Amino acid sequence: MNKILQNKFFALETICFLCLSLILCVACSSDSSAGGSTEDETIVALKDKTITGVSQKGPFIKGSTVTVQELDGETFAQTGKSFKGKIISDAGDFKLDIKSLISQYVLIEANGYFFNEITGGKSNAPITLNAFSNIKERDNVNINLLTHLAYERTLYLVTQEDTPFSKAKKQAEQEVLKSFGIEEEFNDAEELNIFGTENANAALLAISILMQNDFFVSDGNQEGEAGLSELLANYSLDIETDGVWNDIEIQTKIADGVSFYTLEEHKARYTENIAQWGISTEIPAFEKYIGVFWWTNYGLGACNAENEGEVKQNNNELSVNYQMYYVCKNGNWQMAEGKDLLDAGVDMELIDTRDGKVYKTIQIGRQTWMAENLNYETENSYCYDDDLANCEKYGRLYTWEAALNACPEGWHLPTKEEFETLISNVGGEETAGKMLKSTTGWLDDEDEFGQAFGNGIDKYGFSALPAGHRGSFFDHAGKGANFWSATKDDEDEGDAYYLGMGSNRERAELIGYDRDDAKSVRCLRGSN
Repeated sequence: MNKILQNKFFALETICFLCLSLILCVACSSDSSAGGSTEDETIVALKDKTITGVSQKGPFIKGSTVTVQELDGETFAQTGKSFKGKIISDAGDFKLDIKSLISQYVLIEANGYFFNEITGGKSNAPITLNAFSNIKERDNVNINLLTHLAYERTLYLVTQEDTPFSKAKKQAEQEVLKSFGIEEEFNDAEELNIFGTENANAALLAISILMQNDFFVSDGNQEGEAGLSELLANYSLDIETDGVWNDIEIQTKIADGVSFYTLEEHKARYTENIAQWGISTEIPAFEKYIGVFWWTNYGLGACNAENEGEVKQNNNELSVNYQMYYVCKNGNWQMAEGKDLLDAGVDMELIDTRDGKVYKTIQIGRQTWMAENLNYETENSYCYDDDLANCEKYGRLYTWEAALNACPEGWHLPTKEEFETLISNVGGEETAGKMLKSTTGWLDDEDEFGQAFGNGIDKYGFSALPAGHRGSFFDHAGKGANFWSATKDDEDEGDAYYLGMGSNRERAELIGYDRDDAKSVRCLRGSN
């Protein structure tokens, strides 16, 4: 009886062991297939599959080509088998009928001309965008900049680090978003559409604008789609192995380009361009992600109700706007003006290491100016009436040749064009004198029509003082402020331009005058 019972127990133990082994084998099999893929990522062949979607940079135009490349399910290498189709509308729509595939993994390529968000028109050259997808349970695959930028990184993760496909793809897409300062979690990139209203679609449109912005800049440099294709290729190589966009220089160029516009200006500009296509009236709030990108690049961080009115400096040394001040206003970082700096208690100063003198400085637009007249003694520089007290009050008066080299290191005598920028920044020539003149020190005076003027309102903290000038004698103290520019007057060999203001007018104007005359100097930060 005991022997029979013992045999039964042995048989039961054997059955249990075999069942457990079978379970373990199934589990191991599930965990080790298809380049580290799991569960539903086990390699399966597909037949009679139809794929639809949209291809967008902006939308690819009708007639552009779309190709599905079959991939080996284990190596993810292209087998050479492909299915070709075309974009069937200017909205970027496509439909592809696929007879058979050896696995559910495919590379879908779109090539052609597209609608350009930067110009509003059609592109001048074609580009190619990719989407790397598992189409086992997916019938719709959108091809866009996010699917393209994540492709090489996803391929590296699945082939070199044996990361399961779905995990690799999600990781790569999040790394791409993070490289643009976006830390939100979104749906798969193949589901995004620049005409959708959700945040994910807004982020996609913002990235599309950012990556092309540098090639359509205001100075006429339009490398266009050729430059874009190169940038996309360089980005993909950069992020491939570590998931990080390391090219800070190109990031900064892009940030500098978009920082010149407010978020409202970006929205208006690109919304107008996109509306021209006549494809959709649904345009997501992309502009906030453009802001996030350059705010992150400049080290400013978020702008919200909690830090309203806060002033910070751009800490990116590669930026053309390095050390410029920005103020958080209404959810948007914008260039700080004099009042913003005063309200935030920011004191801007320049210490001239040559003689230790300290000057107030002020930021107006994207320019940083001395807010006092230069008082550094050089040859051919003078105190008004040869009185040292006037140098303390007004600064020195310099001949043009002396003025050219009078500014301290890191500062320079402004050009005519830089003075024109100043005039534009304070509202234009007709009222620039009123805006820039100090609130005291100017004599009451009348214009030719008997209208009385004198002091200005000094809206921006420039504090132009009426130091007069020195020609054959000293003249116009209390009545005129005259600042040399570095630009010669082409119409008169012996003249150069200066910025002039008077006690009898509100305007400020650039005038050519004798270079031997001695005038005031206001230095501008930056190299010549």
